[in-house]
Amino acid sequence: MGRDYLQRVDSQWPLHATADHVRQEYDHLWERLDAGPIEALLDLPLMSDPDRCATMDVLTVLTSPALFTDLNLFRLVVGRMATLSLEHGNTDGSASRMRGWAACWGRTSGTTRPGFASAGSGSTWWKSMGSTVSAPACVPGLCRPRGPLDAALEICRAFLRRAFQAAQDAGDLSYAAYACIDLITNRFATGDPLGEVEREAEDGLEFARKVRFGLAGDCITGSFSSFRTMPGELTPDFNSFNDADFNEDGFSRRLESNPQLAIGACWYWIRKLQACVYAGDSASGIVAAAKGRSRCFGRRRLNSSMPKYHFYAALARGGALR
Repeated sequence: MGRDYLQRVDSQWPLHATADHVRQEYDHLWERLDAGPIEALLDLPLMSDPDRCATMDVLTVLTSPALFTDLNLFRLVVGRMATLSLEHGNTDGSASRMRGWAACWGRTSGTTRPGFASAGSGSTWWKSMGSTVSAPACVPGLCRPRGPLDAALEICRAFLRRAFQAAQDAGDLSYAAYACIDLITNRFATGDPLGEVEREAEDGLEFARKVRFGLAGDCITGSFSSFRTMPGELTPDFNSFNDADFNEDGFSRRLESNPQLAIGACWYWIRKLQACVYAGDSASGIVAAAKGRSRCFGRRRLNSSMPKYHFYAALARGGALR
């Protein structure tokens, strides 16, 4: 339905997007951007034409299903949103889609600098539209010392909580669930007390089930099950996720049997890889890395889990050499 609409408003919109269509869109976009600094995007007016605003709304709705079904369509959609914003002004969706285009740019062009610049502009523009998020205060004597990375993660967490609330207010429950996934990952990476991270995961899993977003629930379940191995008391083995309420083999087989659950499988295998590294089981970690590679780096290559995968895969391989 979304593609039918786009073909009605643009007779050149392809029925089936190809890599050539993506390249043409991004070349056109870059020609426009090359006329001035990317930061000039901040000075664009708000989009006022009702037809183009409607087109932006359709493109926004298309991003999630396109990401899961047709990567070229996804790249074309975010590229077109960036083009429309540049030519006709910004909308509420401009900031996030500019950042989505930035992520795609490096994949399609092999050049990352323009992507970083446009991603930064998207974040700055979003903040200028009314965000008042700042780094959480640390009470002297109660907070452990925080380095630059910790501070950055805490600032990100504040934005994620704002995104969760904004998505709910807008009725975009899928993006609210995505924010839950990222919040859990953020708290784990920050080194927060494990009990707090588990409660975050429980809350996220409850929300995903409430809105019936099974894929988000699978991503959170993999993380939640891995956290329960950490104390060494809730599961029989440190690198096993099995307990009275969770069957790891059945869960992993279901993820592996359905290509549409590739992102859930990716999250599961990365958490499994982490658990194996923490347990000192390098051989099992290498197996998990091999299984996760096809899921994390297959046709859906826009994946924020890539750094974690490479880091823990390297630790597993290094441990096997000792």
